[in-house]
Amino acid sequence: MPMSSSAGPATNAVHCCVNIKEIQCLIVEYLQFDPRGFSSLLELAITCTSFKETALDAIWHKQMTIVPLIKVMPADLWMVKSSVALGRQVKSIHFTRIIEPNDWIRFDYYSPRIAHLECINTVFPDDIQVHESVLTAFCAYRPTHPILTNLRSLSIGINMTRFARFLSIFFGASITEFTIRNVSLELAAGELPGLLSSVVQLCPNLEKLTVYCMDLGSFSSPCLASAFETLTCSLTSLQGLTIHFPFSANAIRNAGRLTKLRSWMLILASEIPVDVIPSLFTSTDDCFPDLRNLSLHTADLDYAASIIQSLQRPLQTLLVVAKDRPSNDPSFIMTFTRVFVGHCFISSLTVLRLFVPTVKFQDQDIYSAFEPFFSLKNMAEFTIDNPCVVELDDIWFLAAANAWRHLKKLGLLSDGLPPKATLSGLIPLVQRCPDLESLRLTIVAKPFRMELLEVYNAKMKYIAFRSSPIENPVGVFRCLTKMFPNLPNVTWDGYNEDWQRISALLEESRMDAYVE
Repeated sequence: MPMSSSAGPATNAVHCCVNIKEIQCLIVEYLQFDPRGFSSLLELAITCTSFKETALDAIWHKQMTIVPLIKVMPADLWMVKSSVALGRQVKSIHFTRIIEPNDWIRFDYYSPRIAHLECINTVFPDDIQVHESVLTAFCAYRPTHPILTNLRSLSIGINMTRFARFLSIFFGASITEFTIRNVSLELAAGELPGLLSSVVQLCPNLEKLTVYCMDLGSFSSPCLASAFETLTCSLTSLQGLTIHFPFSANAIRNAGRLTKLRSWMLILASEIPVDVIPSLFTSTDDCFPDLRNLSLHTADLDYAASIIQSLQRPLQTLLVVAKDRPSNDPSFIMTFTRVFVGHCFISSLTVLRLFVPTVKFQDQDIYSAFEPFFSLKNMAEFTIDNPCVVELDDIWFLAAANAWRHLKKLGLLSDGLPPKATLSGLIPLVQRCPDLESLRLTIVAKPFRMELLEVYNAKMKYIAFRSSPIENPVGVFRCLTKMFPNLPNVTWDGYNEDWQRISALLEESRMDAYVE
């Protein structure tokens, strides 16, 4: 009995702590990583009243479909049917009668808990799809009311136009992120302009918009271009804009007035003359004021150079894709790299990725072309995918190590010609770049003298070799483990027995270290 009296206050103290919302959230967050998945959360919601709401919030927070939500409605309202479409069996959920007001009670209890919806229609054989009749019923019953009142992000994959017209039932002022994947030519030519107009009208607080298109070739649509222009003019809260469709001059001007735009993927419309570029991107106090991350896709480097030179903003990341005009004249890429000299992002730019046309260099030309990049002293990630990188040798690696002391990721990728750089060229990077953790390279992998290496890098997580010949696999393995003692493995392109052997040796070395 004395134990019973002393246990009471302790039990009450535990209950008081557990009732604190922040502690409940920590416990629920921990249970989300349980191997049984949401089963633990469901058991907690059922057995502990004080945890019920917090656990249910976590269970419903992110959904891949609205089928579970439909299933909480009365059982006599819906049923799952099987049918055959395109030669395979498909399951879909249907309504069996007209929706009545009381049918929404449980729906409205759970639906506000959904903050993220990944898709509304799936294509996997074992999944249950939402039939069009259900979406039509939702549209008819609540035409001006979003069915998920607290939805913040909506990500959908559309491969058939008939589903696009139902998306407005999800749109509302609460949505801040909207992603459309797999936009086909059929959708781009038909429903997409109207869908984007609905976004403008119903999602005024949208902060991030992403539209991933399939290969549309040379497709152009005045209606779609007009929709993009309206969108960039109206959605003033946009912070991130990624659209796989060319921007017209008017859409670019409108984007420049988006005061909160921070990340932008720009595919430049081919009909914009190069002499118009400066007027579209010349930075003034009210033009692209907050832009920090730019992904730039242009027909050639002349356009890219003009845009970067005009856009005097302290960018942090820059990706340039210009593959449409290969050339054997190195002067045009040298003109491009010179715009980096004295640019206002010389101290702010940390990530630079270049996918540029094929060009052939003489030894001196490539050093002159790449030298402006060394002025970017805070470079953390540098990637260039171009056959010309085979001309870069160990001396260039030394210069890069001296210039980029904060480097974390380096990618120099090429195919075809044998490279000039060797494995020993990585020694300066090991010695001068302590944060280096990822390498993707085209080099000649041959052993070096161990006494050349004075320090090692314990942070290296990933090394990939492309078109990299190898000499003496065992010797290369010893050099790699000396430089990067914690390297788990290496990857390479194609079939290569020597790289396979090195991979096996690394795996054995890691297992031996684990046993010890």
